[in-house]
Amino acid sequence: MAKERGRPGGAMRFVVKPFHRWLRRDDKRRRAESRQGEQTMAVIIMEGVLFVALLATGGALLYWIVVNFTPAGVWLQQTRNRKRIDRAAELACPIHGRHTNDQLVRLATGEQVCPDCYRETAHG
Repeated sequence: MAKERGRPGGAMRFVVKPFHRWLRRDDKRRRAESRQGEQTMAVIIMEGVLFVALLATGGALLYWIVVNFTPAGVWLQQTRNRKRIDRAAELACPIHGRHTNDQLVRLATGEQVCPDCYRETAHG
């Protein structure tokens, strides 16, 4: 390693230290410990990832059980069905039949009206 030392005149010079410390026998042991530390860290990270995956799987299993085997699941399914039926009923005009959501005319009150009914009402 190079190290800077100041001279009395303000100029800097580099003193190169020998690399003999890298050639010591205990450096092999240090490198082995370092590799072992890296492996230990990888094991800890993998354990954390697997724990998070376990929590996600447990949560998904709990949700599936609640939705399929409890009264709360039946209530959720009925609510979804009711909303779907209500949306379909809003798109159907009793006189002119079904329309898509894009075809309906929205009034200032926020109500949606069949385009044919709107033409008949507005233009007489």
